[in-house]
Amino acid sequence: MEVNNLNETPEFIAPDKAVVREWVSPSNSRAKTISMADIVIPPGVQVQPHYHIVLEEHYFIMEGEGEMEIGDSKQLLKAGDAVVILPRERHTITNHTDQPLKMLVTCVPAWTPEDQVFVD
Repeated sequence: MEVNNLNETPEFIAPDKAVVREWVSPSNSRAKTISMADIVIPPGVQVQPHYHIVLEEHYFIMEGEGEMEIGDSKQLLKAGDAVVILPRERHTITNHTDQPLKMLVTCVPAWTPEDQVFVD
């Protein structure tokens, strides 16, 4: 049995200041088709707008609030909300509050940097 502990997972700070801990993925576990990450968006930070070529991404808001934008659609997400982002959908999330926004993010197939395309 393999157990991955979030508190033992190293942090990566993205250029947009999001704090990412890739909890489960093919690169650090027995997972073959999915990746799961803990992501914290600090107050006042917007995730750099992007899309994924083939993967489907899922955001589950654990704590805080953020304004989610997918294509031309915007909606406030709060703790307990989940959203599905399909391949090639341009998206971003912004934390306009003074509290961290904490999310569980999954990707199928598993996230790779080659699948992510940043846009203006």
